[in-house]
Amino acid sequence: MIRNRLSDLLGERQIKISNLSLMTGIARSTLTPIYFNQSEMIKIDTINKICMALEVNVDDFFESVNFDIDFFRDNDSIDDIIFFIDSNESGIYNFNIDIASICQIHEKHNKYIFDVNFKSTTDTKLDDSVIYIGEDNKGKDIWSEGISELFYEMEFNDSNDKGTYLEYKNKLSIGLQLVLENKIVEFIRNVLLKEFKDYDDNQYFNQPKQNIEKLLKKVKINLVD
Repeated sequence: MIRNRLSDLLGERQIKISNLSLMTGIARSTLTPIYFNQSEMIKIDTINKICMALEVNVDDFFESVNFDIDFFRDNDSIDDIIFFIDSNESGIYNFNIDIASICQIHEKHNKYIFDVNFKSTTDTKLDDSVIYIGEDNKGKDIWSEGISELFYEMEFNDSNDKGTYLEYKNKLSIGLQLVLENKIVEFIRNVLLKEFKDYDDNQYFNQPKQNIEKLLKKVKINLVD
């Protein structure tokens, strides 16, 4: 696993992204995904400009460990075939968005593969409501969307698998643990978007409802220890 340390370096120097943009000539729209480690590719020239501006070596810009932790959807699991969201005029009243996955931890001489289920907790809230607020000063209707938030916990088949995962996770710095968390959140979101991309069961009521695909694209996803 690898990440850039731009957020750390700017925090240590109390420099804002807008200031770094002025110092380097690099657009904020380019720096922001780098700052959040959401950029898959960074140009060498961009790295050089950042390192020169912050007076650091390239070794100080990156952080890495010699193993990867990845998650893949387990399409063979019985838990993976019962996705559903039930909605009526009053809103979403029942759902199953648990995800069966395979975790792979891979380093040079070792590879571990085991099942991990991502279970939504009772704190999870799915709200597809759209509420009429009134009109603005131009006579245009104002609508408010219900707020959803997803909470997931990781469920392992046995304590050995959980111990292996935690052993490697605890080897990661705080920054790399955040990279791992973001990777898991992206994995969960992509599975849900693929599963519900054509969902329109809630679009046939008199009461307007949110589009589920759009809802899932923006919903906050939390991992619970």
